[in-house]
Amino acid sequence: MPELPEVETVVRQVRPAITGAVVQRLALHGAHVLHHKSLPVRALRGQKVCAVERRGKFIRIRFSGNMALLVHLRMTGHLAAVPADTSPGKHDHADLIFNNGMALRFRDVRKFGRLMLIDDTQADSQTPLADLGPEPLEISLEDFRRLLGSTSRGIKALLLDQHKLAGMGNIYCDEALFIARVHPATAANRISAPKVQALWEAMRQVLLAAIEHKGSSIDSFLTPEGEPGNYQNAHLAYGRSGQPCPRCGRTMRKTTVAGRGTTACPTCQRPPRRKSP
Repeated sequence: MPELPEVETVVRQVRPAITGAVVQRLALHGAHVLHHKSLPVRALRGQKVCAVERRGKFIRIRFSGNMALLVHLRMTGHLAAVPADTSPGKHDHADLIFNNGMALRFRDVRKFGRLMLIDDTQADSQTPLADLGPEPLEISLEDFRRLLGSTSRGIKALLLDQHKLAGMGNIYCDEALFIARVHPATAANRISAPKVQALWEAMRQVLLAAIEHKGSSIDSFLTPEGEPGNYQNAHLAYGRSGQPCPRCGRTMRKTTVAGRGTTACPTCQRPPRRKSP
């Protein structure tokens, strides 16, 4: 599933093509793509795109008439600006067609992605946006300390919880935890103050670097320009099970933490001690 850097890459690439354009219509080639709580799409006609933003893993397209279109890519969703007269393919499910001759096309091979038209004036106080935690690149160190200190949950489970922190996923959790030398199963409130700061800094470092490299293309992610991201070439932990640790040379190990495949170094990231019976 695309995570914060991949979604941010999509936002940055489609923004120039559609900002200021006026909607002619939203053409749906597959009814499943529209969320069941969506407002009627005909309300978009004649509205001008004012902003294209990211919130967590959602893309938020804001319009002049106080409406917003939320796009969630899920597993294989892909969003790109194309000439409006480009015929849709088998996996193209929606076209937002503009007066400038362009269309914002949503493609999704596995059909898990969703579009949802909402009242933008109430969006931040209603599901799904109201359910999201703070942005990893915006949360202060003090707020991050409070978040970790408030729970005994495993740190990776906490970082993956979109209600607590919006945008982190499996890839960048593994990367940040490795850099900070924190084992993914460590109870959040048992992490020392220096390592909390190290993790906060590592999280920011990894996300900013991944955005600069247009995300990680592991399975199917392509930018709107049809190119793969290249941050996967800089991964230190994710996907490197069985390979030498880039820091100490010990073999990296893959386990399951918080229900997700997780790669860590058994030496650099000491597992938490088991409680005595």
